[in-house]
Amino acid sequence: MYFNTTDESIQLEEIRENMAYLKKHFTDMLRGLGEESVVRHLEGRCDAAAEPVRVSKAFSIYFQLITIVEENAAVQLRRKLEGEHGPGRISGLWGSVLLDLKKKGLTQETIASALPRTRIEPVLTAHPTESKRTSVIDQLREIYILMARRESRAWNENEKKQISLAIEAAMQRLWFTGQVFLQKPSLHDEINNVLHYLKNV
Repeated sequence: MYFNTTDESIQLEEIRENMAYLKKHFTDMLRGLGEESVVRHLEGRCDAAAEPVRVSKAFSIYFQLITIVEENAAVQLRRKLEGEHGPGRISGLWGSVLLDLKKKGLTQETIASALPRTRIEPVLTAHPTESKRTSVIDQLREIYILMARRESRAWNENEKKQISLAIEAAMQRLWFTGQVFLQKPSLHDEINNVLHYLKNV
């Protein structure tokens, strides 16, 4: 039986909740930096006082946050489907390929004997307009990891708050990352960033 990766078991409510969570912390972080006019744009209320460069950057980061939620949902769906239906559930992956070979009558020994002669070349693609600086990728990865950590039900309220603070700190670093800082970080910002690296990195 053939399965594709589209499935009605996608947790849409969880996706909405994660997106709302990230948007709230992103707008809270921007408000803390005095970027209220930028926040108004993110909330669909135009503000002539907002600098176009700042608004553009805010939306760029916001779309990257949406991508984090999307990637996390895809990973969760893959785990769920593989757990319920086995490794052959997702088309195109090794489990599916090996299952197809088995269905065609190839034995484990035949497949294993062919593997040393098999050449595998991973292809990593990126559109030129989507290239990101390493420092940006690092912060997006940090937010992704923190969001995944947040899913655990083992955390108490204080630990959940620490995760939220770490997410906002990563968002702040992301906001200040660029060829030129949009605003000089305050001493308080610098201390928070140093503490984050000492604790987590």
